[in-house]
Amino acid sequence: MDISSFILTIIGTIASIAGAVYSYVQAKSAKTSAEIAKDAEKNIRQHRSTSEIAKIKEKTESLISEVNIYGHGGNINRYQVADHDKNAEKIQGLCLTINGLISSFTGKSKTEIAALSNDIEQELINFNNQNITDESRKASGRTILNKLSMLNSKFKSILDKKVESSA
Repeated sequence: MDISSFILTIIGTIASIAGAVYSYVQAKSAKTSAEIAKDAEKNIRQHRSTSEIAKIKEKTESLISEVNIYGHGGNINRYQVADHDKNAEKIQGLCLTINGLISSFTGKSKTEIAALSNDIEQELINFNNQNITDESRKASGRTILNKLSMLNSKFKSILDKKVESSA
C-alpha cells in the first residue's frame, strides 16, 4: 500500500468517525426536540381540558342560580312566574354538554359525573310530567338542584387539582 492510499484511508476513517459523531449529536437533538414537543402537546391538552371543565362549571353555576327557585328557600313569586319548560331545556342542555365532554374527565370523577348527569336526566322525566303538581315539581326541582350542586362541587374539585398539578 502506498502512502497516498494510507493517507486517504486515514482521512476516510476520520470522516466516518466525524460523521458518526455528528449523527449521534443530531439524534440526541431530535430526541430532545421530540420530548419538548410531547410536553407542549400535553400542556395544550391539559389547558384545553381545564378550559372545557371551567366552561361547564360556569354553565352549571348559572343554571343553579336559575333553578334555585325549586329549593327550600326559593322565592314563591319567582316560582310562580318561572318558565319550567325553559328550565328543563337548560338542564337537558347542560347534561348533553357534560355527556359530550365526558372524555375530559378521568377515573372515579368521570364515573361520578356521568352518574350524576344520568340521575339528572332521569329526574327530568318526573320534572317534565304534564300532570305534575306544584309540590311534586318543587320536589323534583330540589332533587335536580342538589345534583347540580354536587356536579358543581366535582367540577371545582377537578379544577383545583388541575391548578395544583400545574403549579
